[in-house]
Amino acid sequence: MRTVVRSSLLVLLTASAAATATVSLGVREEPPKSVAPSVLRIAAPGFVEPRHGELTISARQAGTLADVLVQEGQSVKAGEPLVRFDDRLARTVLATARAEQAAAQAALTGAEVGRAQEEVAVRRARLAEAETRVSAARRRMQRIDPLLEKGIVSQRDVDAAADEIAIAEAQAEVARRELEIALRGDLPHEIARVRALRDAAASRVAEAEGVLDDHDPRAPGDGTILRLHKRIGETVLASEPLLTMGDLSRRRVRAEFRDGDILKLKPGQPSRIQAGFGGSACDGSVERLGVSAVTRSVSVERSTERIDYRVVEAWITLSADCRLPVGARVDVLVCLDGTDRDCSSRTDPGTPPDHPGDRVAADR
Repeated sequence: MRTVVRSSLLVLLTASAAATATVSLGVREEPPKSVAPSVLRIAAPGFVEPRHGELTISARQAGTLADVLVQEGQSVKAGEPLVRFDDRLARTVLATARAEQAAAQAALTGAEVGRAQEEVAVRRARLAEAETRVSAARRRMQRIDPLLEKGIVSQRDVDAAADEIAIAEAQAEVARRELEIALRGDLPHEIARVRALRDAAASRVAEAEGVLDDHDPRAPGDGTILRLHKRIGETVLASEPLLTMGDLSRRRVRAEFRDGDILKLKPGQPSRIQAGFGGSACDGSVERLGVSAVTRSVSVERSTERIDYRVVEAWITLSADCRLPVGARVDVLVCLDGTDRDCSSRTDPGTPPDHPGDRVAADR
C-alpha cells in the first residue's frame, strides 16, 4: 500500500515540475528584431551605350564596296574616310558632264563675241557703203547745180539729184542703226538659248561632283568603330547601313524604370551600376529622364500568363573611369537618400516582385 502511494506522489511531482518548466518557457521574452530602414534606392534594368548613343553611317547611294578603311574598335577623327566605293562610273559621268559644259561655254562665247564681231564687221561695211553713196550724190548735186543757171540741165535733173541724196542719206541712217544694234550684241534670242545650255551643263557637273564627293563616307565626329555591317566587294543599296560608331570617351546607361518609380528620380541623383551578379560595378548619376511611357510584358514563373507594365526610360551617366562594354546588360540602383553606397539591399517595397528591377543583385 505504501509503495503505491509513493509511486503516485512521484508521478505528481514529476508532472508538476514539467508544468512549471512549460509555464516558464511560455513567458520567456525574445530579443527585438531589427527593423529594415526606409526606402533608399530604386532598381531597374538597362544596357550600356556610348556617350551620345550609337551613330549608324549609311550609304548615300548604291554602289560596290571597294575597300573598308577601318576596323571594329578603331578610334577615328572627324572627317576621316571610313570606306571607299568603286567610283569609276561616277568619274566617267563627271568627265562627260565637264566636256558638255566646255562645249556649251565655247558656243556661248562664240554667240556673244565671235558672231557679234562678224556681224559688226558686216554692218560697218554696209554703213560705209551707204555713206559713200551719200557723198557721191552730194558731189553730183554740186556739179549740176551751177549748170541749171546756164540752162545746160533741167530742173528735173536737179530734183533727181536731190532725191538721190535723200535716198542715200536714208540708207546710211538705216545702216548706222543696224551697226549700233550689232555693237550692243546681236541675236539676243540665240545667245539666251546657248546660255541656257551652258547653265544646264554646269548643273550636271555640280551634281556629278556631289555624287563623287558623297561616294566615300567620312566620320562625322570623333569616335570609335563599334560594328561593321558590310565587307569588301559587297553591293550596297542607298541608305543601307555600312557601320556603327559612337563616342566612348564617356559611357552611359539607358535604363527602364517603372512609371511610378520615375517620379522619384531627378537629375544628379547618384547611382550604382552592376554588370551581372558579382560582375563589375561602376558609379554614375542620373543624367536625364524620359517624357513618355511604353508598355513592356514579362512572363510569370511556372505559368503561361504574361504581365504588362509601363516603363519610362532614363539615362545614367557613368563615371569617367568606367569601362563597361557597350551593349552590356546591367542593373541600375538609384539611391534616393543621396548616397551611392550600402543601399543595395534596401529596395523600394512598392516595386512588385515580378518587376524586372528586382533582378538587381547586391553590389557588396
